[in-house]
Amino acid sequence: DYRNPKAQAQIKSAKDNGMMVGGYHYARFSANSGIAVQEGHYAVSSAVAVGLPKGSYLACDWETGSGNVTDGDSEANANAILTFFNTIVAAGYKPLLYSGKALLINNVDVKRVTDKYGTCLWVASYKTIDPQNTADFCWFPSMDNVAIWQFTDNWRGLDVDGNISLIDLKSDDKPATQPSKPVVKQ
Repeated sequence: DYRNPKAQAQIKSAKDNGMMVGGYHYARFSANSGIAVQEGHYAVSSAVAVGLPKGSYLACDWETGSGNVTDGDSEANANAILTFFNTIVAAGYKPLLYSGKALLINNVDVKRVTDKYGTCLWVASYKTIDPQNTADFCWFPSMDNVAIWQFTDNWRGLDVDGNISLIDLKSDDKPATQPSKPVVKQ
């Protein structure tokens, strides 16, 4: 029920500066596939209304809060998430599933989701130290099909999330190009 009033300007600015754009939907459908369809249509209509290009990622944030209940059956939860994904994919958008590692492992049949949609997970897994300036790879979410890892919610004390893309999101599923190693003088 919320649409960012600055979304059109942010999308235009990002596109004008050669940046990739994407959308975000905070799920409230819990394990209800019928409501997931409705929310999928709302997410798509919102994306179209603000000018999010077809082919862009549209993330589904599935976590506890704002009426979203996550303690249901893992198969029913996966069915609802897949229903949401099917709705946005049919409209021309690419899916990402954002949530915390423990919630995904304990409450969603993640394999069913990733069997259909591949590397589509955006996983939050981090220490709660404040602030966190660098990623602590001891906290890396050891899961298959992780596209993005959120390693903090307070990067450098700026109250912004810190994320690392593990794939080249512009070309789907290909490993992100790594810079060559610098020459080290002995």
